Amino acid sequence: MSAIVKRLPTDRQTMFFSATLDGDVAMIAKAYTREPRRYEVITDTPTVEEAEHRFVKVDSGSKVDALVKLLKDEPGRSLVFVRTKRGADRLATKLKDRGLRALAMHGDMGQPARQKALARFEAGKVDTLVATDVAARGLDVELITHVINFDPPTDHKDYVHRVGRTARAGQSGIGVTFVQPEQEGDMSRIASRLQLVDEFKDSGMRVAPPRVVYSSSRGRKSLLYRPPRRRV
Repeated sequence: MSAIVKRLPTDRQTMFFSATLDGDVAMIAKAYTREPRRYEVITDTPTVEEAEHRFVKVDSGSKVDALVKLLKDEPGRSLVFVRTKRGADRLATKLKDRGLRALAMHGDMGQPARQKALARFEAGKVDTLVATDVAARGLDVELITHVINFDPPTDHKDYVHRVGRTARAGQSGIGVTFVQPEQEGDMSRIASRLQLVDEFKDSGMRVAPPRVVYSSSRGRKSLLYRPPRRRV
């Protein structure tokens, strides 16, 4: 990037276009702009309406078994989201050990390796792609039947991004989120934000009340929604 910028006039207009503006992209934008203005496209649709949304209560010891059962009971092209790169590798190995055709895709893999994994997924040589959010940004694969949140998203925007990989171009799809007991409160608030309360309750879990936070301007309690903090 620096080599490109050196060849550009000092007096210039710089524009960045991205599906998301965080992580490395945000750092580049900050480094190479002066007095920037940020414009975001906001839609009225709270979530992926064309998809069927499910929430599944699990515990740490039953998650892999629940995933294997789901993949075998409902065959198709499945994209499974996990939180960490190491977790993607471990889960893909466990699925292969159970006789499933699975591959991992994450940011520690080189670009040729990611492209090869994606090509095999698109060609139907593997049925399940286990990916992190970073690796799946902008992923456009046709006929993904299931998006499975093996690890729940950290906020409602991540949920929409993930489940948006299915139910595209007039097709239907299914979004499944595994929820452990300690994640139930945070996930229920995300479901509420996305107007998926009925689907969450149908899973047998309770919807938690909004978090009580303090307004920095007046120091008083507020019941405004606050998304869960990202774990480092």
